[in-house]
Amino acid sequence: MRTPAAAAALCLCLCALVTGCIPTRRPVKAAPGRHAIAVAFVVDEIASRHVSAVPREVADEVSDALEERNLRVERAPDSAHLGAYRIKRLTQDRLAHLASRAPSDADLLLLLEAYPRFYSHLSGRYRWTVQYRVTLARKGALSSAITSDARVPVFLDYAHQREREALIASAPSLSRELGPLLDAFVSGLGGAGSSSGGERAAGGAPLHGAHRQASGRDAG
Repeated sequence: MRTPAAAAALCLCLCALVTGCIPTRRPVKAAPGRHAIAVAFVVDEIASRHVSAVPREVADEVSDALEERNLRVERAPDSAHLGAYRIKRLTQDRLAHLASRAPSDADLLLLLEAYPRFYSHLSGRYRWTVQYRVTLARKGALSSAITSDARVPVFLDYAHQREREALIASAPSLSRELGPLLDAFVSGLGGAGSSSGGERAAGGAPLHGAHRQASGRDAG
């Protein structure tokens, strides 16, 4: 008969064996110093049609994921894009605007559009859904841009917490979802490799599903 101590020790051993066998996915890295990526972020509030800047926490998660893959981030002030994005509602038009304002040394583009929406009041908490649309392209090949969407559910504690708090709560999940898409994109740049020599590059699964040519449709 196993004592509680023996059972606990066995459990720890099994956990160590299982976790030790799970391979850690490492980011695919571009050749150092070869690529710069111009980024732009916009929040579209679906009900009001208002646009605003993403919280710093969201921008930092995206920038960290890019820099982890040896992509030098070139981010213009939000004021350089938000005025145009109030008028330009289609992803392809916003991407073209980003390309026209990107620094000359930026050969890559990333456009992130966020659509936070209240979903329901459940068991005393407030459920929101944040839909992210991420579009990646070479600056000289906008027609070959790829776009992926992710829906991130979050729960907030108070009624006064709104779009900003929902976006901040969703930031860690966005970072995890973004990784495979960035790895697939970087793999296609040439000269890329995993940070561990013998590991195969990530398979390039998109953000929760749709991986397609850049679309002109609004999220919704």
